Amino acid sequence: APAAPRAFLLTLVCYELHVLLDYLTVGRGVMLLWPLSAERFAPPIYLFYGLH
Repeated sequence: APAAPRAFLLTLVCYELHVLLDYLTVGRGVMLLWPLSAERFAPPIYLFYGLH
């Protein structure tokens, strides 16, 4: 397969994993539907509590 589609797919997967990990981290939530909505979503249970 050509390199460009594989690089795009790898970049897309990395971006989505970043959003998922942000979603599971304590904070203000993540704008999962941006740019369609500015609402922030947070999970009912956090898996990562971050560093202080």
